[in-house]
Amino acid sequence: MKSLLLAVLLSAAAGIAAWVHGSPQLQHRDDTSAAITRYVSAEDNDFADLKGKLQRSNSSSAYFASLQALPGSNACVIYVNDDAGAHFGGCTFDAANLNDAGALYRRWLENVKSAVPQWRRIDLTRMPPGDVAATIFTDASQVHMIVVDIFNDPQLGYRVDTTFSKASVLRS
Repeated sequence: MKSLLLAVLLSAAAGIAAWVHGSPQLQHRDDTSAAITRYVSAEDNDFADLKGKLQRSNSSSAYFASLQALPGSNACVIYVNDDAGAHFGGCTFDAANLNDAGALYRRWLENVKSAVPQWRRIDLTRMPPGDVAATIFTDASQVHMIVVDIFNDPQLGYRVDTTFSKASVLRS
């Protein structure tokens, strides 16, 4: 069950990357930490305070525009998966190639660590197809979680995703 839910989590990140595009905006590191903290806080109410306009939906899931961007992201959304009973907040960052994706990935690992320095870091070694690298950060009580991953979409290319969720999504 844990591997299925992890796949749902990473699929949510890939799904976010598959349909969102926009213009990155450069901001200061303080803005980055504040945005990360806002997403973490929003996990407690299933991202209700960040949920913007409905973008698309089907019988089991829905994508909403997020009211909070992460600096430099192409777009951010709130994703609801009714089948898994899970809510995710996520932002995607386009990368021209694997080297650029790796640099973005490392920068976002540092951004998350800077925003929540006391959290535990877990580098994943087994991932669904398409994921190149993934790291989970979780708080000491394992309530909150942030996943940073590199995803390679055959049609859209490389993306770095930063996905926020309650850690309970990984529990069976």
